[in-house]
Amino acid sequence: MGAVFVRFNTFCIELRSLVLLTHVDGAGIPMAIHERLRSERLRLNLAQGELARIGEVAKQTQVNYESGLRVPNVEYLVRVQAEGVDIDYVISGQREQFKVATKFNWELLDEIQNRISVWEGLHTSLSRKRRMELCRLLYVQFAIAGQVDEGLLAATMAVIDERVEAPITAPE
Repeated sequence: MGAVFVRFNTFCIELRSLVLLTHVDGAGIPMAIHERLRSERLRLNLAQGELARIGEVAKQTQVNYESGLRVPNVEYLVRVQAEGVDIDYVISGQREQFKVATKFNWELLDEIQNRISVWEGLHTSLSRKRRMELCRLLYVQFAIAGQVDEGLLAATMAVIDERVEAPITAPE
């Protein structure tokens, strides 16, 4: 644990010297960590004293964080994250929603759509809305494993059409 903390402190020192300009505001102006921390505080409608209290630091320390004179430590970031501060954004300039969108498994979605098409060819066509609902349901079921579970797929499709008794296979 000590080595990780030392490495993080070194990282923070390097960040201070580099000023980490990885994100731009609405006007296209680069923002540094201290500016993003302030932006998060304002987004949550908190005064500096309130965020200082949440982060268990003195108000002057909070002022120093937001002015770029000091870099927040891990303990502070964990405490303010628990109250809604997006620390991924503060550190990297990327919102969590962006990260989720870039991690979407398009290959899995394609496989699920192919399986639904095979099923529709054997049974009945679904409305566009029902097809999207089914695709969303299957994606949620299989996203953690990152692959289609044949047994679960068959069980899910059996609920839609009781005539389905075997797993749906991918088109050759």
